[in-house]
Amino acid sequence: SLQASGWFGGASAGPGVGYDYATQGVACCEVEVDCLSGEVAMRRADLLMDQGTPLNPEIDLGQVEGGFVMALGLFFTETIEHSPTGSNKTIGTWEYKIPAVHDIPLELNITFLPRAPNPAPNATLHSKACAEPPMALAVSAFLAARSAILAARAEVEGAPRMLLLNAPLTPAAVQAACLVDPQHLVME
Repeated sequence: SLQASGWFGGASAGPGVGYDYATQGVACCEVEVDCLSGEVAMRRADLLMDQGTPLNPEIDLGQVEGGFVMALGLFFTETIEHSPTGSNKTIGTWEYKIPAVHDIPLELNITFLPRAPNPAPNATLHSKACAEPPMALAVSAFLAARSAILAARAEVEGAPRMLLLNAPLTPAAVQAACLVDPQHLVME
């Protein structure tokens, strides 16, 4: 049978008071999609993070940058391929592409929500978690690329309006999703 169970025994300040390190954030990304090559260029990303009272703002900034860029890899470059026998075909960086410097947005703006200490009574100096939470914000880049692909598909007569995209959104996947037919490519 399929089942799941769990137990959380974190520190508590009393009945009904939990251990709150919930981090909130919002992101807006601008991407450029080249329908012919399938390349997605990250032009700009603006992130606003609620870090509580950062213990060291410079370290938190690096953690937010790193988490966001790491997730860009999950959404755009990192794909795992297996052979018909099940062995891993992507065993090194020649085949398995982690984010490189050209995958980072040209303009990456990160702001911490000011004067927003963590109200949890047992939070360490009113701080919050900072490494993994910004990973969820990278979906904004994926959805921006999806919007650009939908705009390209709108120019193709008879293209279905429904679009299911899987991550990672590799150049081959972008080319296929844009429905670019090489027979229609002409120079004017």
